[in-house]
Amino acid sequence: MSIEFKKLSTDEKNNLVRTLSYSARIAGKDGALSISDVNSLYASFIEEQIQDAGARIALGIAFGQLFADRGDFEWVRVSDEYGEETALAVVGKKITIFPISMIQKRLENRDKLNIESLIIETEMEVDNLIESGNYQSR
Repeated sequence: MSIEFKKLSTDEKNNLVRTLSYSARIAGKDGALSISDVNSLYASFIEEQIQDAGARIALGIAFGQLFADRGDFEWVRVSDEYGEETALAVVGKKITIFPISMIQKRLENRDKLNIESLIIETEMEVDNLIESGNYQSR
């Protein structure tokens, strides 16, 4: 199983910025979304049963940007035998999280969740993996 990482192209970076702007518009905000904003937006998606794929992706990107803003994560494209996806990777390491998928799966299951708790739990898992040394550099 081979996993490839590549930096976002200019078009992909521009699309990311547009998607973040779209998520802010959905939330009724002008700028970057806070944890509280993303939490409220997630709750409204559950309550209103939002099925729009573009809006769900925008929510996942907004969730992911919270990680990118907090630490040593960078947006990348990851490809493997199952396809290609925009993800976050720890800078210099083959440690990835998939915020779009994380949100989409929870929306499909109609999981009630606290975004801040999910961030903290995910960061703890990443920190434990880094401490274990059980990862590859990239």
